[in-house]
Amino acid sequence: MPKIPTVHLNGTSGETLAEQQYAVGKALVKLAEALKEAAPNARDYYTQEPNAFEHARNEHHARIAMLDRIRIDTMEIVIGIQDQIDAHAARKASR
Repeated sequence: MPKIPTVHLNGTSGETLAEQQYAVGKALVKLAEALKEAAPNARDYYTQEPNAFEHARNEHHARIAMLDRIRIDTMEIVIGIQDQIDAHAARKASR
């Protein structure tokens, strides 16, 4: 679980924090799409050593997995920030 920033009066607003992380998430989705489009093709490796394509494919899958982990962390941060915003709004409404 990633470290979630604390939303408070002396820091960046919760809305700004959430918007920034949401923008990162959107960019990661686009990057994931581009990465998947650039998947290795066996035709580009057959002139190399016998396992070259499998090696390239495994590396590609590892990059996708890393990107997915970053995307998940980013969305967890968004959720953590939004939970704080919602809790603050609920406290304010109950007064």
